[in-house]
Amino acid sequence: MRASLPAFLRSAQQMRRPGRVITVRPASPSLQLTLNPFADRLIMMKTNLHAEQERTIIMKTNHYPITFLPRKQWEGTIIPMRYTTDEYFDVKIEEEAEDYCIRLHKRRFDAPVTHFPEEYDFPDKLYQPHWEKACAWGITEPSEEEAPRLLACIETCPEEWSNRLLVTELWVDESLRRQGIGHALMEIARKQAMRECRRAIILETQSCNTGAIQFYRQEGFELIGIDSCCYSNRDIARKEVRVNMGYFLEPHADPFTFERATHADQEEILTLYRSLAGTEYCAWTQDYPGEPDIREDLSRNDLFCLRDTNKRIAGVISIDDDDEVEALPCWTKELQPSKELSRLGVHPEYQNQGIAGMLLQHAMDELRSRGMKSVHFLVCKTNQKAIRAYDKIGFDVVGECRMHDLPWWCYERQL
Repeated sequence: MRASLPAFLRSAQQMRRPGRVITVRPASPSLQLTLNPFADRLIMMKTNLHAEQERTIIMKTNHYPITFLPRKQWEGTIIPMRYTTDEYFDVKIEEEAEDYCIRLHKRRFDAPVTHFPEEYDFPDKLYQPHWEKACAWGITEPSEEEAPRLLACIETCPEEWSNRLLVTELWVDESLRRQGIGHALMEIARKQAMRECRRAIILETQSCNTGAIQFYRQEGFELIGIDSCCYSNRDIARKEVRVNMGYFLEPHADPFTFERATHADQEEILTLYRSLAGTEYCAWTQDYPGEPDIREDLSRNDLFCLRDTNKRIAGVISIDDDDEVEALPCWTKELQPSKELSRLGVHPEYQNQGIAGMLLQHAMDELRSRGMKSVHFLVCKTNQKAIRAYDKIGFDVVGECRMHDLPWWCYERQL
């Protein structure tokens, strides 16, 4: 189930051009991928958030707890990917005039073949540097004398430009297989994709890893393409062709609703604001934002919230109208008219789940509908968490200022 390096880093030289990726429908019934019902093995899911740590998701299946694996502790941990197979999908690519015909037929090896990390120059590892926004969960075995031993794991990373969630690693120790653990790990990725409103989950495996292909089919994944020279220029001859598979989420999977806040929401929003005051990186106080700010935003119909399926407010954001901010000379003249986004807050129980990004995207959609050419906002220079997030989603620093006795970066983005 190797999926730890992008295609362009797979070769030993790490500079070889990626092979062509052709998405096809299987020409042979040997690989007719269809949706199967999900097994109902998930017993419990609990979210436990800490102000200074990433969220910890705990899932239990057959008495094995699956917990969040923090980057600081697990970065660089080698995953002992090892499997034995006596079957493979034989890949044939034929060119006919202006058409391509791609066939995948299941065949048997003359003798069982085993693949293991030592045969590659790039073994699978958790939290590799190129997966900057990766998250990992797993089952570990405690040890009194050394670090916990990894028994199973899944790692995911968002592919922002295509709005898909990439499963970069999925592994279960041989001693724990066929106990529903792989399904429970994949359920974590499904929940994450739904929570972040991703349109699909994608991953890679190999044409010789028929056990993995069968598992992914059972989980509802479909064949979405192949790469005939991902690992070497002889992948087809070596019977180890990269196989790309995808799971498509239904349009109604979005568990959150973006809408204008009403006067009935004032108390809940004020409670949310105050729950964030004084937390790490946050410049808010018990007085700001306060009731006057909420009333002012509501009077302009410019206060918005993101609600979960229980109608509880997960986050809020305002379209502000601050003359002092609008008068700053750093805003790009060619991107006018423009509006400021302000007072973005995420409920503590929903932090580190992509809620801030959803609020920004919905608010920017609202500004586009109003004919705005750009959006801007201020970020306190001490708010390192927000600065890292905004840098990754396309906002540029165009200036700096000092207001309310605090230093601020001025962020701007074209709509």
